[in-house]
Amino acid sequence: KPGYLLVSNIFNRNNKPSLNGVNTTEQEYITQAKKYNLRLIKSIDITKEVLPTLQIAYNAHQKYFLPALSIFQHFIKKFAPLKYKLVKLFFYKQWKNFDRLRNYYEERIDPSFFERELSYKRILLIHQ
Repeated sequence: KPGYLLVSNIFNRNNKPSLNGVNTTEQEYITQAKKYNLRLIKSIDITKEVLPTLQIAYNAHQKYFLPALSIFQHFIKKFAPLKYKLVKLFFYKQWKNFDRLRNYYEERIDPSFFERELSYKRILLIHQ
């Protein structure tokens, strides 16, 4: 029985390995879909349409989140240095994970990075 599948996804534009968690190109996705009897009907690149939203998120991140984080870290280091060191020692794994997540989102919402390296597409497939 025929059916449609509409997919909105972020794809790796240049096939660079593990590019900020986006490993698949559009062509790889379509090739994989063919294995499940899905055929491409239409692909629309909506990258340009999402860039203004990314710009707002990026600006907020740069203007509010990073300064607030810096103030918080400075405050803790200055007024509770022992607690700061203990938190880093006992929650080392979580601290590293927080840094990794911060870097991930900082890069992911950077509009120039996104436009250069990634594409956001709507893909319509039909199952035969």
